[in-house]
Amino acid sequence: MPLWHPIRSPGIGCAATPGTNTTKKAHQLASAAIPRPQQALDPEAAQVTFAYAGPANNQEGPGGWAAAVVQAGQAEIFSGGYRRTSANHLVLLAAADLLPQLPPERKLHIFCENSYLLDGATQWASGWQANGWRKKDGAPVRFAADWQRLLAAMQGRSIQWSKNKGLDPELAKTLKQVAGKARQQYDEWS
Repeated sequence: MPLWHPIRSPGIGCAATPGTNTTKKAHQLASAAIPRPQQALDPEAAQVTFAYAGPANNQEGPGGWAAAVVQAGQAEIFSGGYRRTSANHLVLLAAADLLPQLPPERKLHIFCENSYLLDGATQWASGWQANGWRKKDGAPVRFAADWQRLLAAMQGRSIQWSKNKGLDPELAKTLKQVAGKARQQYDEWS
């Protein structure tokens, strides 16, 4: 069961992980430092950017994630964590955890630096689903239940996915700190 909890802060339209002093700073940074894709942005879409603090590739351990959701100059920071996960699984879980928490009618532009999530959501998952959650070689898809959860959360939404070409360093630092705090809750349980 994931630990997931946005904490809304009245007056500035932000959310942050409890016990952090990042709410106001994250709002200021996210409002001013949105990733700039090469394609045109939909001015009505909320812009979503993730950061992760997890195990190294091909290893398992505790992991935390944070996401900035920016729309109309207002920012919300969401976070969550898991006791045991891998790097690729963590990014999938972050998206699958976040989307159901956002209103379904809200247009989203998701910026992602992780090819596993980006390619999976935009190219591979529909093929896996059509193939009974098996890859081309017949092997079962890893994390199929979580991919199914993500596809269900994406259903009926207007979502544009883009490769993240880099964040403003201050926003990236803030998101990494929030993700790190989400992970720390699980470090002592490992």
